[in-house]
Formats: sequence, structure tokens, C-alpha cells
Amino acid sequence: LHWIYRFAIQIIVICGWSLWDSWGPCNVTCGNGQQRRRRSCNNPAPANGGTYCQGEEYDYISCTLPVCPVNGGWSSWISGACNATCGIGQQSRRRYCNTPSQANGGADCKGEEDDLISCTRSECAEQQSGNTPIVVGTVIGVLVIVILLVTFVTYAKRRWHNSKKKPDYEITDMTKVKAHIYGETHANHAYQNDQHTAEIEVTTTDNVSLLFMEFY
Repeated sequence: LHWIYRFAIQIIVICGWSLWDSWGPCNVTCGNGQQRRRRSCNNPAPANGGTYCQGEEYDYISCTLPVCPVNGGWSSWISGACNATCGIGQQSRRRYCNTPSQANGGADCKGEEDDLISCTRSECAEQQSGNTPIVVGTVIGVLVIVILLVTFVTYAKRRWHNSKKKPDYEITDMTKVKAHIYGETHANHAYQNDQHTAEIEVTTTDNVSLLFMEFY
């Protein structure tokens, strides 16, 4: 008998790295960053239980580009003291373009650095007492105006009432003028006569009374 032996021979393949690829671009657009390159474990690739390549697949180096521009930013407002001890005053405040500060050609902060705002304290004592004369003066002024108006209206009414009592005739009508004058004169004479008669009667009565008293 012939025995035929076949032996399978397996070769353990130990892998190896390929050459490095070219460096990639810097991972930033300005300032400091990194570049990366790669190599592959395929020269040869591991086989038949061979181990993987030892070492790093990626490699890094630093890269430097022109510095980045920094735009300025405002800080919070810092307020000063109110310039009034009472009542309403003004208060200054300031902010700074340092959060962050402008640099490397960046834009500066927009807006004003200083500002004025109103501030309110407790009411001043002068203002509290000063309101009383104003109120009193206003009331007195209103009363004076009312009194003047009432006086004027009363005077106007009296003049209108007196004008109604005047004789209604024309100066050119001499007949009516004479009649009016005659009537007034006759009335005055009659009044005087009546008064004289009354005086005589009073005197006579008084004399009789005196005689009666003496006789008694």
C-alpha cells in the first residue's frame, strides 16, 4: 500500500503599513489648527492569523493661518450716582467695548459708550410746600373773576331796567315834550300842596292837644 500524504502549508502573513497620504487641509480658516494624514494597513494586509499593523493610522501636525478678526462686544452698563437728592434728576452710565475687545481687524462695537437716563428720588420738601400757594392763588383768581362777572351782569341789568323807564319820545316832537313837562310840573305842584296841607293839619292837632293838657 502506498500512503499518500498531503500537507497543507499555511503561511502567516504579518501586515505592513502603506505610505502616508498627503496632508489634508487645515481644519480652521484662521488662527491655529491641525492637519491630518492617513496610512493603510495593507502592505500587506494581515492573513492567516497575522496581527494587525502596529502604530497609528492617522498622523497630525499643527497648522497656522492668519489670525482671526475679533469683533468687539459691549459689557454691561455701569451706572453712576443720581445728580439729584430729591425729585427727578439724571444719572449717567457707561459701558465698555471689551466683551470681547475688538482685535485683528474685527468690527468695533456699535452704539454709544455713554448714556444719560432719568432717576427719581423722594419728593422735595420745597415742592410739597410750594404747591399750596399755587392752589390758593388759583382759587382766589377764580373767585375774583366770578365776582367781577356778577357785578357786571347786575350793573348791565340795572341800566337796561332804567332805560325802560325813560319817556319814549323823540326830541323833535315838541308837543309831546311840552305835555310831558307839564304833566311832571302839575304832579309836583299837587304833591307840594298835599304836603303843606298835611303839615297844617298836624300843627293844628298838636295845638289842640297842648290846650287840652293845660286845661286838664
